[in-house]
Amino acid sequence: MEDMDVEQKWVFIKQTICNTATEVLSTVQKQNRNQWFDKECQEAIKSRNAYRLKMMQKRTRAAEEEYKTARRATKNICKKKERARGKYTL
Repeated sequence: MEDMDVEQKWVFIKQTICNTATEVLSTVQKQNRNQWFDKECQEAIKSRNAYRLKMMQKRTRAAEEEYKTARRATKNICKKKERARGKYTL
């Protein structure tokens, strides 16, 4: 350790601390909180975002109405999925 420069010492100390922390504390797997979120919800959100972008580029009543319709549809799809998973059951 004497013949190492400061950078090498720091890397050695950092690795030692990280390895010890991993051994002692271990790692916790991230849990999937939104089990109801699937491909259908993802596609609906992509569609909604496309209509939003279209509305922002060309601000017409028709574009705004299309975006509002897509937003409502996305909201309904996601709510339905969430309810089906028992999120709102008593």
